[in-house]
Amino acid sequence: MELAATFATGCGDAYRKATDRTRKVFNAAVFERLEVKDGRLCHEAYRPPFDEPEPEYGTRERTTGFEPATPTLARLCSTS
Repeated sequence: MELAATFATGCGDAYRKATDRTRKVFNAAVFERLEVKDGRLCHEAYRPPFDEPEPEYGTRERTTGFEPATPTLARLCSTS
């Protein structure tokens, strides 16, 4: 996992520093198809596994913050 994370975080940097030939290889690995209209990218189709939808992080995050919900804590710490 650490190697994958390192690769993922450095991928954009590597792409920017790459030669045209290497960028072509990157593009072929990631994209199935790119459509350009009037000199601008208008649609892209990704190759697996890049074609997976982005995870819905909002549904997995806890609404209580970093600490777990402890309903009895307020009662135990109450000064009244």
